[in-house]
Amino acid sequence: MLTLKSIAFLPKFIHQFWAQWAVILLCFYLFFNPWISTKIDRFQSHAKNESFLNSSKITELIVVDAAIVNHKIFQFSNSHQAILLLNADQENAVSTVTQALANYTNLNALHLIGHGEEGSLQIGAEIVSLQTLDRYTDQFKQWREHLAQNADILIYGCNTASGIQGRIFLHQLHELTQADIQASDDLTGSLDLGGDWDLEVAIGQIETSLAFTPDILAKYNGVLKQIHVTTTQDAGKGSLRWAIEQANQTPEDDLIDLENINGTIFLDSSLPKIASNLLIHGNGKNQISGNHAHRILYIDRGDVTLRDLTIANGLDQGNDGQNGAGGAAGMGGGLFIGSGTVILTNVHFINDQAIGGSSTPPTAIDQANHYANTTIQSSRQKLVVNRGAIGSINGISLANLDPFNQEPTGVKID
Repeated sequence: MLTLKSIAFLPKFIHQFWAQWAVILLCFYLFFNPWISTKIDRFQSHAKNESFLNSSKITELIVVDAAIVNHKIFQFSNSHQAILLLNADQENAVSTVTQALANYTNLNALHLIGHGEEGSLQIGAEIVSLQTLDRYTDQFKQWREHLAQNADILIYGCNTASGIQGRIFLHQLHELTQADIQASDDLTGSLDLGGDWDLEVAIGQIETSLAFTPDILAKYNGVLKQIHVTTTQDAGKGSLRWAIEQANQTPEDDLIDLENINGTIFLDSSLPKIASNLLIHGNGKNQISGNHAHRILYIDRGDVTLRDLTIANGLDQGNDGQNGAGGAAGMGGGLFIGSGTVILTNVHFINDQAIGGSSTPPTAIDQANHYANTTIQSSRQKLVVNRGAIGSINGISLANLDPFNQEPTGVKID
């Protein structure tokens, strides 16, 4: 029978019960702790050793720039190679390579695959050249710490080693990294486009073979070429107009580099229609002006990326109507997309207009600021965004817009 006396006894009993169990658990812990700790230490040590063994198996690092349209071809590796894929718009790409190298010791080779030009190579969003080497001195000196003595750096990029500038570039890179350097002095890539996979110029004794088998290299149908714009003039060799014409001559993916010029390119007429895969890379200080008279860019086809540019004062005038009919509406004074995919990164549209023909009022310019990394794609959707600045035959869809991103990057339309 449950009595008041037995109820009063319960708290004391429970207290004694748990006290006894606490003593038992403490003894268990003190007795088995060395064994448990040893097992944990052995497990952690095994994990560290396993990680070390995995990293120690890697003797070569392959760095691939995703600005290469068919870059997936270069993502095949064997058991002693590691792959680092850099985004096409990746800032601080050289620093990213340095961080990747920090995972390894005594690497025998580093392979750099990206667009090249005389004395330069694109790595992510950065152009490493004679003019920019000083920016990366500390980074390249850190590379030494993770490369073996007499390690090789192989550079896969068109014309990187060509000319006097190319030779000087290789020598300076050799001095900074203490590695033997090998690069090409002509087109690198598809035989059908006049390229090859021979890296003709070497500084030091090269002991490393190409990173990929002939079967893999044969699948690449482009060349790794850069085209440098060297003048703000609108005609002649070195102009943006000339560079687009050069890029259109072959179907491979090209990079047009405006990094070494500042100021405004005033157009005397619309630029040639872009008809191939192309990246136009500015330095944030470049402006292309339509002079309030011409459409600036027309994307006929291809995967096109515009980066760090200002597109200003473009104008598209619609045709006049005939026999009393209304005139045609103008579209895309700054950028018109006939087909293809366009990626805009840090692109600023200013005062770009599209005006209809006779009997059609001017098309208004949206006063909108979009802060995001924005992909503009030609689509069948009838979503039209700022027909004055940007237009498309099939309408425009904006992907990856983040209205909550307040960072001053992406597309800006004024």
